[in-house]
Amino acid sequence: MAKKRPSAGWLGFNTLKPGLLRDRIQTVLSTTNFRQLEKVALAARLQQEKTADPSVVCTISSSTFAHGLKIIQHVSVDSSKAHENAVDLLREITTMRTVKKRTSIPVPKSYTYDVSSSNEVGFPYVLMESLPGRVLEGPIALQLPPEHLPKVAKQLAEVMFQLHGLAFDHLGQLWCGNDGQGSLEIDRIDFGGAKSLASAPRTSLEWFCIQRREVNRQALKDHIQDPEWLTACWVLRLAAPHIINEARLQNYRLQGKDLVREHLQHLEQSGEDIGENSQSFLSDFLGSKRAEINHRCTYSLPHHALWDARLVASLIYGDHVSWAQLVQVYGGRNCTRSK
Repeated sequence: MAKKRPSAGWLGFNTLKPGLLRDRIQTVLSTTNFRQLEKVALAARLQQEKTADPSVVCTISSSTFAHGLKIIQHVSVDSSKAHENAVDLLREITTMRTVKKRTSIPVPKSYTYDVSSSNEVGFPYVLMESLPGRVLEGPIALQLPPEHLPKVAKQLAEVMFQLHGLAFDHLGQLWCGNDGQGSLEIDRIDFGGAKSLASAPRTSLEWFCIQRREVNRQALKDHIQDPEWLTACWVLRLAAPHIINEARLQNYRLQGKDLVREHLQHLEQSGEDIGENSQSFLSDFLGSKRAEINHRCTYSLPHHALWDARLVASLIYGDHVSWAQLVQVYGGRNCTRSK
């Protein structure tokens, strides 16, 4: 099968539905200095490939996005948040470079970038390598032929295993300075619940508790007097111990996950060093009841808290405690306090 350009899925601007995404793409297409971008892309290639033919050309078409370089352009559009966008872009570049340097995970190489909103191209941008492959339109287990699932499961296990081994001493985002060229640091940030940077969460558990309190506040805005919603917020908040420590794991045979878990176990038992996380086996967590509780609690949106809490309660208590009993205990208690 012939290789397709990264732009092969682009069907044209007129195929986009009206909305913010269409408006932003229109802004990029109408105001970007593509001739300058061509010069930047060509210079990046000549810099990377010392033996490249000096007569090579680069052409970028705003109608097809076809180009002679296998490069993807990533732009930042919102000029009202220029500083925040510049910082986010630098962190993204640092993260990609760190993962690429410390693992064998396929990560696009960033050739060149400019985070200034006043550059000659017209927008902050990153020119990065286009990786081979295609984007699936649904769950892997449903999109791939069954005979290919073992191979893909093995690849996913290797990616998860290596990411699990990238451990740092506290929670934050990777940072290499304002030019992206400094030494690697973990930039502690305020995740929205800390009163000062010094009190910002240092671990994922601290972040979970802060995030859970904030989501509870949002969930109770319209249900502050409703005992069931109060109970739901308590259940989701008190689920943390069941995520962290459980005497006996119950593994669920989720489609495809059992294959990934098997490959993870093989990697973990091979004796490869994964740093500080060597005593924490990801295969024990994947597909377990802890993982299901973690997913339900972490990604529970305020408007869906009641339904998620019922599911979490059934996972934690089974048939031993009914929802009505939980409402009797927690239905009149404030679950948004910091302590």
